Amino acid sequence: MISTRLNPISAPESESPQGIPETAPAALVNASVLQEITGGDAAIMDDIVGEFAETARDMMTKLDLALDAGDVLGAMRAAHTLKGSSGIIGAGLLHRVSLAVERSAATGDLVGAREHFARLQNLHPASIAALQALVTDARAA
Repeated sequence: MISTRLNPISAPESESPQGIPETAPAALVNASVLQEITGGDAAIMDDIVGEFAETARDMMTKLDLALDAGDVLGAMRAAHTLKGSSGIIGAGLLHRVSLAVERSAATGDLVGAREHFARLQNLHPASIAALQALVTDARAA
């Protein structure tokens, strides 16, 4: 399980990813975070990334279902879990957009939450791919 004692490391909210393609690996993942929490061990990286991928997939599904059902609390919970795990593993953009979903849902703005979720649907697979590429690179090193 990914430790919750670690502080998520992501860019400050005032930083804008504008001008950087959202699917560029450098915009999606802070490689130093994954290095720090794994000590650079490729096997540990693989385990953590695999667990994160599964959790993120589950939370994306729960979030989609909650938004479809108008379930504010369910949407907030799923977005919160995705936000936390993304921040811990260094997927900063996924973390920030999950936060936007969570905040929109918390105010009852499910239309806004759905708009942010649409962005998550692109960021999620791209972030997983960027993390998996880091594992591949660590194995090759």
